[in-house]
Amino acid sequence: MLSKNDFIKSCGNSIEDANKLFSLYVSALKSGKTMITNEFYTVNVCNVLKSFLSTKELNVLCYGFVDDAERCLIAFSIGEIDLSIFDDVAKVLKISYNDKFNKLSHRDFLGSIMSLGFSREKMGDLVIENNSVYVPVVIDFVDYIIQNLIKVKHSPVNVAVELFNRLPQKRFEILYKVVSSLRIDNIISSLTNVSREKSKLLVKEGKIKINGIIESNPDKKICENDIIVVTGFGKFKFKEILGSTSKNKNKIIVDKFI
Repeated sequence: MLSKNDFIKSCGNSIEDANKLFSLYVSALKSGKTMITNEFYTVNVCNVLKSFLSTKELNVLCYGFVDDAERCLIAFSIGEIDLSIFDDVAKVLKISYNDKFNKLSHRDFLGSIMSLGFSREKMGDLVIENNSVYVPVVIDFVDYIIQNLIKVKHSPVNVAVELFNRLPQKRFEILYKVVSSLRIDNIISSLTNVSREKSKLLVKEGKIKINGIIESNPDKKICENDIIVVTGFGKFKFKEILGSTSKNKNKIIVDKFI
């Protein structure tokens, strides 16, 4: 078993509440039971934990009730982990409204839920589909939200537990790009159709997140499966490198979230 110091050191600076995660890690090892967080963590935290724990004495599984979730619950277990175990920790809420006269945004729904007194860590990804928004919420707060979330902005809403307790699959537009390098500033320039100088400015202004973490280094290289969020331009997933052109440029595939 890793010592507390070694665990926290392995987590690095990317995980603020490493003490809480360490406690779950120890509990899973000592009890032999599966332990699950009661908060959602960014995919960056999940990747860090899996990288140094899954190769040792413990399995780590991150799940956000949909493929490619940005925010996930984390389970620790000495044995295999069944996805159904996450259903005991969080429920997916379906928030519906009449969109005939008013279109509500992701930010509108998130702000209204948080105004009830909830931190962002108690919720997973918000997925919009037609006139409804789906969001997994830690089970302790489900009833409170159902009873108290009456309006989002000026629109009345109806809140209920989603029958299948899963988020709708996210939709993508597939982008095929040719880039001279995999540096952030170069990738951002290609995805947003702005100049390299403008893309570097976006990085310096803190408007670029990679796997949920603000990235301030325009020289950093993007890796396959990285999630890229560009404020004002949208969210993307770097899928894979297809190969090179005759001029040694990279041919890449990127999913743009719709």
